[in-house]
Amino acid sequence: MRPWPAIVLVTIGSACDGETVRVDREPGCNPLGPGDHCSMPFPSALFEVFKPDSATGRGVAIPSEALPANRDGAAVDPGPYNRADGYSPATSILVHLGVEPSTEGLVPHVDPGASLEPGSPTVILDMDTGERVAHFAEVDQNAVRPEDRVLILRPVTRLRASGHFAVALTESLRSASGEALPRSAAFDALVSGAPTDSVLFEAHREELDAVLAALGDAGVAKSDLLLAWDFTTSSNELMHQTVLEMRRQALEEIGDRGIGYQIDEVDLDPEEELAIRITGTFESPLFLSEGGGEDGVLVRDADGLPVLQGIRSRPFTITIPPSVVDAGEPRPLIIFGHGLLGDAFHEMSGGAFRHIASEVVMSGAGSDWAGLSQDDQVAVARALIDFNEFELVTDKLQQAVIDTIALTRTVRGIVRDDPALTQDGVSLLSDEVYYYGASLGGTMGSTFLAYNTDVIRGVLNVPGAVWSQMIHRSADWPEQRVIFENGYEREIDRQLLIALSQTLWDPADPISTAPHMVRDPLEGTPAHLVLLQESVADAEVTNIATENMARTMGVPLLSPSVRDVWGLEPDDGPVDSALSVWDTEDPIANPAGNVPAPDNDAHGAIRRLPALIEQIRRFFRPEGQVEHTCDGPCDPE
Repeated sequence: MRPWPAIVLVTIGSACDGETVRVDREPGCNPLGPGDHCSMPFPSALFEVFKPDSATGRGVAIPSEALPANRDGAAVDPGPYNRADGYSPATSILVHLGVEPSTEGLVPHVDPGASLEPGSPTVILDMDTGERVAHFAEVDQNAVRPEDRVLILRPVTRLRASGHFAVALTESLRSASGEALPRSAAFDALVSGAPTDSVLFEAHREELDAVLAALGDAGVAKSDLLLAWDFTTSSNELMHQTVLEMRRQALEEIGDRGIGYQIDEVDLDPEEELAIRITGTFESPLFLSEGGGEDGVLVRDADGLPVLQGIRSRPFTITIPPSVVDAGEPRPLIIFGHGLLGDAFHEMSGGAFRHIASEVVMSGAGSDWAGLSQDDQVAVARALIDFNEFELVTDKLQQAVIDTIALTRTVRGIVRDDPALTQDGVSLLSDEVYYYGASLGGTMGSTFLAYNTDVIRGVLNVPGAVWSQMIHRSADWPEQRVIFENGYEREIDRQLLIALSQTLWDPADPISTAPHMVRDPLEGTPAHLVLLQESVADAEVTNIATENMARTMGVPLLSPSVRDVWGLEPDDGPVDSALSVWDTEDPIANPAGNVPAPDNDAHGAIRRLPALIEQIRRFFRPEGQVEHTCDGPCDPE
């Protein structure tokens, strides 16, 4: 825990050491900002306070004046963000320079290692270790007005929790017209040692001097700096405590076999590759208000911990392929996770999963991901029009983790022996259980696995992490962007809000649990084995997000690979966990900027590939490992 500096007010009136510099910023705005956006640079320790009872010793303290209002005049309440003991370790870093920055010389997403070199114009420095942090930098491509285009730095691995980080921009950065960029008045005063009239800035001067010293030790001279600042990342306790407490309370209700269920329909021979489809409801502990409906958010006690509200019913679908019926013995169960704004019933009935389950000779069970299922589209729209309602989405995603834990125990427990699932008095389901999810199901499935004690092995097909970084690059975003634009007028405000939202995503975002997936598991949770399957040029879940997840997990790259992935060590396998990269030769869908690429088929094309299904089959065994099942790299040849 780093010390809090003394508040130095005397320098404001000490003109004898030099003329006092006027910092022309509105009350509540960050005095370091060279542009006109009140909250930037973001995140910043200037919007932190000393909080000795928190895990980091700090607390976020964003002034209400720093956050935008929507078109209806509803200002964003900083309260949910100020509960945090630091900023998200998966945060994007934004700075408004007042003019459009040039992209020349910025580290591209395809070469993040260049950000570790001495000549990088952008630096992220771990103040506790003295090490540079790999990242890429880009200029927002969504703003219509050039002067609204912010510079964005994106770490390619989750930052260390409870960490202290410095950010630096050097004077090698230029405007889009090639001109030198001026320092802000406050930062120029920091470099020169001149006093200012900003109380907020002077209160943090001692810390900012330490930032300059640390950057100097890392080879970045203060004379070369355009801007520098620091921030604290939130603790693991903050990111994990809500779902861990929900799980603790929920398992007391669920027991080993589930609370209850009801079968509504048993459909025999419903679709090709399906022998039996069972639909019904199961009981799950509820932590949301309003019965878990559209207006539901987590109910918390005075310490901010979730409070059980009762039990609710959730839909389930169970699919049994003919291969399982014909097997003559109980076969394993796969817990299935559906895609964005979809549902389990339709994707298990007609999607690629039906074929995968048939080929690997396993049944499937799935429910809907509360928060981002087809039933949540209105809540998503409400959140984008008024960010004060964003927890309508993110709180439900935490509830969805509990629902999936309840589903798993219920189907493996009391449902397993139901007559609809037995043949000649023997259940069609064995004791083995695995997880498979694609897209949203791969993303949220990672979070589910990390908190789950029953399912140890999972396949995450085309997954991603860091919701706030995935959004702008997804081909699914433009439709939602129209709604967002109806809520907030300026693109620069929209960029800020998406970055800010990562704090709310964190408890359910797989990036928060990724360091604890295959090693250093969460409290009361075993380590897991995971197979990540990436599709090159995926237009819906950018490869940037998949690879961030893999790097943060610390898994290797299965080789030979169709391409190298920075930060991942190649491994020929078999290996317990790995990222496997598949190429269907769709157009490249990782544009240089933060905009969606034209949609293509890469996102779904790999799921029916025989070699990919064979890879799943070999992995879904008690002693299974990730194996290379292609003849050379996994491309069309």
